[in-house]
Amino acid sequence: MKMENPIVWMTIVEGAAIVLLSVSILWMLWAKRTGKWAAGRVPPALPIEELRQLMEESQIITQNLAENLNEKKLISQQLLEQLDEKINKLTWLLGRAEEGSDRPRPAENIPNVYVRAIELAEKGLSLTEIEQQLHLAKGEVQLLLDLKAYCLK
Repeated sequence: MKMENPIVWMTIVEGAAIVLLSVSILWMLWAKRTGKWAAGRVPPALPIEELRQLMEESQIITQNLAENLNEKKLISQQLLEQLDEKINKLTWLLGRAEEGSDRPRPAENIPNVYVRAIELAEKGLSLTEIEQQLHLAKGEVQLLLDLKAYCLK
């Protein structure tokens, strides 16, 4: 089976561990209450204090497991973001190689006004001139130019 999203799998494992622990506790309580313990044997009587201690230990173990899984989830998310960045950069480089030029071809989902803003900036127009000509916000134009500079790193 191919793991497409490790975060989903970690969440499933965490949930399964909690369900398994809950079912085990419920089964032991049911077996004690009904007197059906391991094929008719009666469980040894455990003092309340011992049961309380076992419950506290199981809660600590469960909390540690949940913390570890959350930490692994965050690490996985960071790794996935880094991988996405690498894939995007490789896709951009592949586009440049296919065209045989230094200019990447614009992605199909980028509005033409954004491509035009970058072209005007390459011609030497200022942010103010670009925003007036294309009716864009100054921050939007600055973001486009910053993104272009970042991609060319």
